[in-house]
Amino acid sequence: MTVIACRNMWLNAQETVKQLIQDAGGALRDNVVFTDRAPTLATLITTPRWLLTGKRDGFLGLPPAGVAEADIAGAEPLRPRAGPRIARADAKGGGPMLGGLGAARVDPRLIFSERAGKRAFGAWSRIIRLGGAPGSRLRLPLVVLFCLYLVAMILAVVPASLLLQRLLRPLLARRLESQKTYFEAPSGP
Repeated sequence: MTVIACRNMWLNAQETVKQLIQDAGGALRDNVVFTDRAPTLATLITTPRWLLTGKRDGFLGLPPAGVAEADIAGAEPLRPRAGPRIARADAKGGGPMLGGLGAARVDPRLIFSERAGKRAFGAWSRIIRLGGAPGSRLRLPLVVLFCLYLVAMILAVVPASLLLQRLLRPLLARRLESQKTYFEAPSGP
């Protein structure tokens, strides 16, 4: 079973972990996901602030960073329903123990953005590694360039991408629903 707490994009990371579990001879039975449900623009400020300073509290009218305490407390009802399922489960096989309990919910609006982000981060990670080992002098300017690129993408490309997705949503509805179902497995609604 995997448990994820994140800002809002977790699909590709979960795919990597699923593959690692399978490569190790294991089987993923369930996935529980807690996401920061604050508005995206707010989390673009609060999450880096939290990571860089350790300050998680809300400020300037923005909500606290991270998964809300109420969401964590809201998972409590999973325990009495999941506990007996887990206790009865055969450790070597069987299906999901949390299926139908809504333990992993996907926001289909983020599927394409996350794929684009994975490609960009993959390319930039290869470029940054060309600068040498962590801490090398050549690596720092590449990291700075990546940070500038990231800010530019967030300010310029993300809004355009979201608008395009909204316009194309009727054409993409079936594919997005299929992807949503896939990524919510095994523990989705």
